[in-house]
Amino acid sequence: MSRMAVEMLTDIEKDTIDWDPNFDETKKEPHVLPSRFPNLLVNGSQGIA
Repeated sequence: MSRMAVEMLTDIEKDTIDWDPNFDETKKEPHVLPSRFPNLLVNGSQGIA
């Protein structure tokens, strides 16, 4: 992962979100992906599309 991705997902394992089983229930995946700061600030955008 990039440095920004690591920063955005810091503390995801601290039980701050709900986790759901994956398709064959061998692993857990986050229900939502929280981030420490808005993705828009990292990637930027232009226009409405």
